[in-house]
Amino acid sequence: MGSITVKEMKKYISALIVILSLVLALFYAATADMLTPAKQATSATTMKDDTTQAKKVVIKVQVNVNTADAQELTTLLNGVGMSKAQAIVQYRQKTGKFTDANSLNAG
Repeated sequence: MGSITVKEMKKYISALIVILSLVLALFYAATADMLTPAKQATSATTMKDDTTQAKKVVIKVQVNVNTADAQELTTLLNGVGMSKAQAIVQYRQKTGKFTDANSLNAG
């Protein structure tokens, strides 16, 4: 075995850094789903890129209907306006926390 030069060593270290970065990125991508709550609201918006073509961007956010105020519900849940959000909050205050998905359909 021959010895390696400093230049070769720098090249190997650079390659190792790239590989570790890719491994970390893959690990993050693989575990992101595990860190995302099961119940999510989906908010869609349209953005324009530099070619001025419209692209749909979907952003998933967690909404806790037991703690969110009417403004949060209106902002984060598609199809829920202020009057519906206020009704949800009033119902929750009157009857207590929602315990499962079926209790969301009550009232």
